[in-house]
Amino acid sequence: MSQTFAELFEAVSKERRLEEGTDLLAHVRDINDNYVVVNAGLKSEAHIPLEEFYLEDEQLEVAIGDQVEVEIELLENGLGEAVLSRRQTRRKHAWQKIMEAMENEGVVEGVVVNRIKGGYSVMIESLRAFLPGSLVDVFPLEDPNSLLGQRLEFRPIKVHVARNSIVVSRRAVIEQTMLEVKDSNAIAEIKEGARFTGTVRAIVEYGAFVEISPGIYGLLHITDISWKHTSSVNEVLSRGDEVEVMVLAIDKEKNHVSLGMKHLQPNPWEFFSRAHPVNSRAFGKVTRVLEYGIFVEVEDGVQGLVHTSEMSWTRKNPNPSKLYSAGDEVEIMVLEIDTERRRISLGIKQCQPNPWQEFAVAYRKGDKVNGKVRSISEFGLFVELSGDIDGLVRMSELSYEKSGEEAVRDYSKGQEVEMVVVAIDAERERISLSIKQLQDGGFGAFCEEYLRGAMVRGTIAVFAEKGAQVNLENGVRGFLPISEIAEQHVENMSDHIKEGEEREFLLIDTDMRNRQAILSLKEKGRRQRELATQERKQRSPAGNTLGALLQAKILETKEEAERQAEQAPNDDE
Repeated sequence: MSQTFAELFEAVSKERRLEEGTDLLAHVRDINDNYVVVNAGLKSEAHIPLEEFYLEDEQLEVAIGDQVEVEIELLENGLGEAVLSRRQTRRKHAWQKIMEAMENEGVVEGVVVNRIKGGYSVMIESLRAFLPGSLVDVFPLEDPNSLLGQRLEFRPIKVHVARNSIVVSRRAVIEQTMLEVKDSNAIAEIKEGARFTGTVRAIVEYGAFVEISPGIYGLLHITDISWKHTSSVNEVLSRGDEVEVMVLAIDKEKNHVSLGMKHLQPNPWEFFSRAHPVNSRAFGKVTRVLEYGIFVEVEDGVQGLVHTSEMSWTRKNPNPSKLYSAGDEVEIMVLEIDTERRRISLGIKQCQPNPWQEFAVAYRKGDKVNGKVRSISEFGLFVELSGDIDGLVRMSELSYEKSGEEAVRDYSKGQEVEMVVVAIDAERERISLSIKQLQDGGFGAFCEEYLRGAMVRGTIAVFAEKGAQVNLENGVRGFLPISEIAEQHVENMSDHIKEGEEREFLLIDTDMRNRQAILSLKEKGRRQRELATQERKQRSPAGNTLGALLQAKILETKEEAERQAEQAPNDDE
């Protein structure tokens, strides 16, 4: 409270609107064996238990004539007296100090009163706080009881007012003290880049405190100890070790000194890209196995990541812990180097034969293959092929007669199947297969490659009643209707085509039921004449002379007369 005793007394006298919980400034009138008698300007003096005025170290905080802050517990008891409390005001002040220290990373004083499970009990004024054993000191305590009864500084690190819970750290205060070089003259003599032989005085989670000169400590951060990845300071340093360090930075405002060890050694990253360019192979040792991959040390101090996607050609999501252990030696390929960020991407599968490329070399579209059904999904059958790779038979490639949903019921996991290769994409690691194309002698593949209006070559096989059978590529059957042999009426097919003759035909339709292509020579002729007419028009621009146009017309008339002459004998019959 900022009010003086006189001011408070005057205000109370005028208003008399005091409530329970109000703080007052009281004057100590007397102290006896049981009570402290105070006058707070009320109707009568109040008697406050003596125990409420003892500090943590059992010292009495007041004397006769002092002014103290108290809180009104009751305005009037059964005897007509006010009941005041010193304990409540002390608790309020203590909470206020702790909250301010928590917000500003400040410190509070307290007395270590006793040892409890996991640490110590600390009294901060009238509040009890918990000091975990791990937060007592940066140095191991030789005698854990040596702290009992000591008044020390602590930093609140976790506070919950509703639960009356306070957790403090003494270690944080010591670390901050070690970071701050108190002697400004001493720190002025230290220069960035200077080298010292120091002694490791304390090891913390994030580094080590090194004494480089009597009373002058610097922080050696864990990332500045070695070019190698260091997961724990204790792996490389111990208390009392003498180490060579370099001053990396000096914060003159905070009087902090930052140190480094690795900077006294050559930086291996500067030479790595020259010794191991991208796509080069090397051997390395596994240092860490994680869920998403493994870290491999290729050179002393240089590690790279082999992601799970770069471990195997055939296993899409391998479990690294089932394949590798720390200390394993592996062959790797350098995939990518980021010198600035000090990151290297490595691959293991690239050092092994690529089964997808091997399959692409061994097989072509239309080849027959055998495999075992590995799994059945909504897309179709995934079939295991040679080289432990999978191919997909889509639902639409299972059968011509049945729907995919019906046809897939004919297959089970582990079943041996024969298929036709439809497509191979080694880069994307995809192989498309077909079972139904075995049922039609390759007719399905033919239909996918040749659309209506396409030109196809075939051999006249045999004459039939209504046309001629034609053998096309890959054993596909074609049919040339007699009406599609020529534009004029055809009575005798042998006058126009010969058995064993190879010709080019126009594909005009596909007979899915009989698995054969419908062909035409007549439409082919028309197509060729149309193309020839278009070419002549293109060669005769609008700027040609009248003589050139007449010449083109004469040629067109001559071709028409020749065509009619071919039809004339049959018309006479």
